[in-house]
Amino acid sequence: MLAHFLPFLFLLPPSSNTELDASERAKWYAQLQWPEVCESAYQKTLGRHRNPIAGLRFFPLPEQQYLVEVMCYGGAYQPGLVFMHYDPDNGQAKPLQLQTYEEFIVDGWAEFAADTASLTLYTKGIGAGGCGQWMQYQWQAETATLVLQQARHRSCENLDENELDPTQWPLMELD
Repeated sequence: MLAHFLPFLFLLPPSSNTELDASERAKWYAQLQWPEVCESAYQKTLGRHRNPIAGLRFFPLPEQQYLVEVMCYGGAYQPGLVFMHYDPDNGQAKPLQLQTYEEFIVDGWAEFAADTASLTLYTKGIGAGGCGQWMQYQWQAETATLVLQQARHRSCENLDENELDPTQWPLMELD
């Protein structure tokens, strides 16, 4: 709880995800140190807009820690994202490698359920949706990782308009 008594040592996440503006992104980049390739992509794309967004969302985890979503670029169908684990008590942060992805940056739309500490990531295969991947991860506090719980995939070939809901797509085998 050191950060709560000495808030000038480490940055504390905002009380809501709507409080951040682009001017605060540099402070958070210095604190969290997400991969430079992500920040470079942001500066070349979203950071050049007249009114750039911060591209940061903080999701509460148990023990006053946070899952941080960092937007790297807008993308054609979905944004490129990096997920970080942040502990404001000691100021430490680390990028999270999501299972089934080879890079720290993942393309997709993310939703976080704080009550279950689970993250879903939907990666569209085409702009209208209806194909791609849907992944559900569970936060594991002991290892400070997101563990893949469920994966679904649908090919973009021979699309059936009745199968737009990614939670109904065929399950993928997990390793």
